[in-house]
Amino acid sequence: MKKQTQIHIHEPPVTEFKKQRSCVKRSCMSGCGCIGIFFITMLVLLNILTGTGSKQVKSLPTAFP
Repeated sequence: MKKQTQIHIHEPPVTEFKKQRSCVKRSCMSGCGCIGIFFITMLVLLNILTGTGSKQVKSLPTAFP
């Protein structure tokens, strides 16, 4: 009769299955995203602040509907 040995099967960690991005790529993308959101916010604010506003018309045109 052969002596049986216990075999332990270890599963690989979950992090090995996930594709990891490099730290430089992540920081560059997040930095560019923050700068992009900042510029979009500034453009929207400038558009709101420098709107055309109301115009006063002294006389109505003849072909007014």
